[in-house]
This record gives sequence, C-alpha cells and structure tokens, in this order.
Amino acid sequence: MFLRRCIRRKNGKPHTYWALVESYRTAQGSRQRLVAYLGELQRSEQSGWAQLGRKLSGKERPQRSLFDPPHYDDPADEEEPVLVRLKGVTLDRLRDFGDVWLAYGLWRLLELDKLLDGLIPRGREEVPWATVATILTVARFCKPQSELHIEDTWYRQTALDDLLNVPEGKVNTDRLYMEFLRSRGGQYIVGTPKAMLRRFEEQLLDKGWHEVQEGVEVKLVPGPDGSETFVLARSADRRKKEEAMHRRFVERFETALVRMQAQADSGRLKDPAVANRRLGRLAQRNWRASGAFEVTIRRRRGRGRARLKISWKRDTRWSAWATLSEGCYLLRTNLTETDPATLWKRYIQLTEAEWAFRISKDELEIRPIWHHTEERVLAHILVCFLAYVLWKTLAGWMHRAGLGAAPRTLLEELAKIKSGDVLLATLCKNGEPNKTIRLRCVTEPDAGQKVLFHRLGIQLPRRLRRLDEVVKM
Repeated sequence: MFLRRCIRRKNGKPHTYWALVESYRTAQGSRQRLVAYLGELQRSEQSGWAQLGRKLSGKERPQRSLFDPPHYDDPADEEEPVLVRLKGVTLDRLRDFGDVWLAYGLWRLLELDKLLDGLIPRGREEVPWATVATILTVARFCKPQSELHIEDTWYRQTALDDLLNVPEGKVNTDRLYMEFLRSRGGQYIVGTPKAMLRRFEEQLLDKGWHEVQEGVEVKLVPGPDGSETFVLARSADRRKKEEAMHRRFVERFETALVRMQAQADSGRLKDPAVANRRLGRLAQRNWRASGAFEVTIRRRRGRGRARLKISWKRDTRWSAWATLSEGCYLLRTNLTETDPATLWKRYIQLTEAEWAFRISKDELEIRPIWHHTEERVLAHILVCFLAYVLWKTLAGWMHRAGLGAAPRTLLEELAKIKSGDVLLATLCKNGEPNKTIRLRCVTEPDAGQKVLFHRLGIQLPRRLRRLDEVVKM
C-alpha cells in the first residue's frame, strides 16, 4: 500500500488530503484500489509518535530527540526593537531539509549514534567515524548515490551541516574513506572533483604528456606533501562533449539575459531584488555557465518606463579556463607506481569493475561502488544495512499511523520542505541603512504535508538557529 495526494475543490477553495491505495494483480495487468481516505486526526486520537515509542522500548514515549521541537531562548524584553526594511528582506541558502531531518531523527531515535560511538574508537580524524557513518547512511536512505556524489553535490544541497555541525569543506572523499584506508595501510586510486584541476593549471600548460591510447593523454604530478601522486588526464572525445555542453549552457544563459533586459526596458521588471533573484535562479539552472558572464543590475534615472538597466559581458578568465580544462580530469592515488599509463589503466579497470556491479536493489539501490577490497565491501554492506534499518523502522511507523508501508512516497513529499536563511535589512532610527541579520528558518509545510506530520505525531521545527553574526550593508 502507498500514499496518494488528492486535491479537491469545494466552493472555490482547494482541499488537500491523502488516500491510501493498494496495488494488486489481475489477468488484465496491475490495478489499484482505494483502501481509505486519510484526513486530519482528532486531538483525542493517539499520536503515532507515542505508539512508536512503546514499540521500541516499552515506554510511553521515547526520550527527547530530534523529533521534539527545539527550544529557543526568547529575546529579552529590554532589548531594543529592530527596524526592518521590508523591500530588503531576501531568502538565501535554500537547502533540502525535510527528508534528511526525518532520517537523522530515526538515526537518533534508534540510538545508532551512541552504538557506533561506543564501537568505533576515536583517533586523530577531524570528523568522528560515527559521524561519517551517519552521513553515509542518511545519504543512502534519502538519495542512494556514490560517495563522490555525496561530496560533490548531495551534502551541500542539504541541511545536514546544520544538524550535524559538520561544514561542507570537511565532507570529502578523504574523510569518507581514504583516511580510513591510509591508517590501515590500504591502497586506492580515485577520481577527484573538477574544481581540484585549478591547482594544476601550470601542469596543464606544460609539456610531458604521454599517450596511453588514441585520443587520451596522461601526465604524472607529485602531491604537495609526498604522500599521494596525482595523474592528469585529457581526452579528445571528452573535450568535444564538454565544449558542446558549455556552448549550450552559455547560449541559454545569454538568451535569458536578453529576455530580462527586454522586460526591464519595457518597465515590467523594475525591482532590483526581483531581478537579482531571477538572476540567481538562472545561474542555478545553467550552473555550467554561471561564471561565463559578469552581470550588472542597476537603477535607471529619469521618468521613462524603464527602471532598471541590465548589462553583461563575457568573463575572459572563465572562457580561458574552460578552454584549457575541457576534456581534462584528475586522479589521485597512494600507489608508488611511476608510470602514468599504468596508473590510468588501473583506474579504468576499477571503473569497469564498478560498472559490472551496478545492480539496483529495490529502493536503496544496494550496490558496491569502487569497493574492490574486502574491508570496503564490508563497510558498504554495513552502511546499506543501517539504511535498511531506518527504512524498515519508518515503514513500520507509517503502517501503525495508517499511512501504508511505502516510505519512498513520504520521503519524496518531505524533501519538498526546505531550510533557508532569511536576510533582514535593518535600519537605524534616522532611517539610514544599518546591518543585515541572518535567520536560518524552515519553510512552512502545506496542507497535505501537515496531515502527514499529524499522522506521524511529530512537529517540524520552524527555526534551526539564529545567527548573531551581522554583515555591514
């Protein structure tokens, strides 16, 4: 059984509710039938949160955890009120919150953090291994991908850094696996984020490339501390592909800028804050070309319709770097082999082995990724098992709350809930601009999501933290 969102209009007003649907097989194929409609629970009905607590520990309610609304100290009454310029209120740093918050809540509810803290000894690592296991398990639970995807994309798009107090810069492949391998004498050869190529700009321009096969050249570069070796590689086919992608994104970006300028000239786009938000969304959609232009938005003087002037020019530094780096990628290894062609071929063998093991297993997509030693395979199995524990716990919780037993629908719905920073532009008593205050808040759930939270018996926090740091305007 699974959940289905339903929206029905009555007297011109939309009403959102959920239906519990069951799939079954017939001679004519798969069919679905309605089991029940789910609406708001009455206050007298029992909370699904309390029911889960009794099932887990025999208590009326589990001890305080992430699912309890956080407590914030209210400002003192004697504090001087702050004047806020309403036109200067903006939203920044929008991150995925609902799904990772639920996963981390389940992790703490089952006390897996305490279990791993007791089982894994502390060392000299910056990020404790129990916390690394939390990140890997929550990622496997919410959006199964490779460890490199966690570092490059997934983690910085979520609010886990607020929940775990682990900054983005400390979540990388070094800390997820390679430090663990180094401490135990393991060997590795892995890919690196594209951004690391910037450190090797001089080596990209220098000579000394070796051709390993038609259209592919490699070069060996020693690491800065001597513990690692880097392998620069460039491919002619990959260069053509990246050139085409850059060209497509640049054209799309410039076409949208021309459209914005036309709207500004006609007077339809007149608010600089709105224009900057549109520019931000445009850069996000065309992120491969977000640095290709230097865009300026300023107010026009005069009495005409046009209130804004939008101008842009190509960034020559971005174009030069794009031309140089297209088709290039970087490998890193602690192997002592001195032949770059041999190291590159070993890496290709590993990627081919990885591809052979990419077998999807139901919702969690359990598959080994770059795990060719027994220790790493066992670590991957452990992460998948921990994610499976969270999955089955959530499925049982949903079943007792009358929400079926399909966690993926619930997670996809909660993933729409975001966290973000509300920037408040303050004013002095004389009306002059003063400072900007940053509040980290959670978006308000819609009517359908409130039904789900009510059924589960949990309350979404409204604010993660108040940042006292202020920034001069």
